[in-house]
Amino acid sequence: MELIQPPLAEHFPDVDVISLNSPEEFEAAAPDIEYLFALLPFRGLWEKAPKLKLIQIISTGVDSLLPAPDLPEHVKISNARGAHGTQMGEFALMMMLDFSKNMPRIRQQQADREWTMFMPTNLQGKTCGIIGLGAVGEAIAERAAAMGMRVIATQRNPKNSPHVEQIYSADDTALVTEQSDYLVLVVPLTDDTRGLYDADMIARMKPDAVMINLSRGGIVDEDAIATALRDGKIRGAAIDVFEQEPLPQDHPLWDVPNTIITPHMAAADLAYVPNVVQVLAENIRRVDKGETLVNEVDRYRGY
Repeated sequence: MELIQPPLAEHFPDVDVISLNSPEEFEAAAPDIEYLFALLPFRGLWEKAPKLKLIQIISTGVDSLLPAPDLPEHVKISNARGAHGTQMGEFALMMMLDFSKNMPRIRQQQADREWTMFMPTNLQGKTCGIIGLGAVGEAIAERAAAMGMRVIATQRNPKNSPHVEQIYSADDTALVTEQSDYLVLVVPLTDDTRGLYDADMIARMKPDAVMINLSRGGIVDEDAIATALRDGKIRGAAIDVFEQEPLPQDHPLWDVPNTIITPHMAAADLAYVPNVVQVLAENIRRVDKGETLVNEVDRYRGY
């Protein structure tokens, strides 16, 4: 992923800011590290960093770090929750519109210089199901509701949302799946959600439903979704996250019909990393004062 280099030195003029690009570099610098700003932390080396106070993960998902049984309890963890609601909300809406208006056919007809009118569908009146109603899910719900969609969702501890008609517990994921015309996955990858969308759960989707996976690859069985798409059991899928990234060139999902593949970029935005740097700056202040962090992660829940 091409990230904008964060202007860390501008925010921390009195702190030595160093860039670590390998486990070896981390191990060499570890004795002096107090704060770590990372997308993919170097696992298994925490005992080398006795001064470490804070790990600020650049993404919302913290599965790149957790579980970390060797990470001392006093080390705080924060993620980028809420820093990319706008871009992910727009990304999900773009994918729903792409399938609704049949953009693949439009693009193909243009390439073929074919002038054939056809009848697309609308999002208005359709049901958008959101699996994992957190900050990103709320942003998606707001945009879906503005399009006239009925929005339903799952949430670990259901609470009212102005844009969601009905919120179910995580135990009722199947009920949301069965009702959704557009099913958007934004749930964190934990022991409870790994493999959540196996063949049985995918089979509960409507035949004309579309899955949009913006969460983590491990949540969806890639063989099962590929089979469902090839067999016409569901209408389509937009997949931004995969178990192996980059997606290998020989991976079968590249050739599955009615599938949009994007390179884990649903949260990408020019302001993304600078926004997370602001969270890091605030969290360093809070750690040093013993205050609760912004976006503090419960390492046992995994988010």
